[in-house]
Amino acid sequence: MDRSPSAAFFGLLCVALGAGVIGIGAGVVPADPASVHAPGWVLAVCGAVFVLAGVAMLAHRWPAVQSAAGGVICLAFGLVGGWVALFGEAAQFSGGTGLLPRGAEVAVARGVFGVGAVLCLAMFVWSTVLLARGRPPAERRGSARSPRR
Repeated sequence: MDRSPSAAFFGLLCVALGAGVIGIGAGVVPADPASVHAPGWVLAVCGAVFVLAGVAMLAHRWPAVQSAAGGVICLAFGLVGGWVALFGEAAQFSGGTGLLPRGAEVAVARGVFGVGAVLCLAMFVWSTVLLARGRPPAERRGSARSPRR
């Protein structure tokens, strides 16, 4: 299956944008310190999500690479969500219902981020186990080339 040239373009664009965010997180690309509200490693992980999405778009002939990239993206989401839940500045949480005191709304937000982080980490573990067992990607299951297990 051939991909359109736009898939390659957007894949490369994701890789380039992600590399820029990783550069900001690593301190290589200058950024206004007042606009950065997270440690450098968090920014680097967020940039890695874009790089991995680009890699997945470019690796259309290698489903295992796409699956691995998706699993690592879940890991990245879990790490960032966990950091927000545990260490995010309370002043940076916004929104809420207005029905609870500010402290309770921050606690609810931390809880939601924490649950999301645990779910993402569980998806990473699950995808890693499937990949290690050599399970085929979902699009190939049941096809003539790949018998069902």
